[in-house]
Amino acid sequence: MNHDLLTIAVPTITVLIGILMNRNDYAKLDTRIGGIETRLDSRMSSLDGRFHADMMQVIGKLTELEVRVARLEEKVSR
Repeated sequence: MNHDLLTIAVPTITVLIGILMNRNDYAKLDTRIGGIETRLDSRMSSLDGRFHADMMQVIGKLTELEVRVARLEEKVSR
């Protein structure tokens, strides 16, 4: 009787301990993934800001170029 009880209890307790340890590992993994996600969001926002600033500069240069071409066309057509 005792032998049968040990045969059932030891594996059951081992499985329960394994489940609890895995839950803890998943919680740590979830925390690490959350941190990575936060850093990635921060970097993407920084890149988006720089890209927007660079695009505004390019648009400004293109506008200047358009004005210059329009003046040249005016001079040529006179």
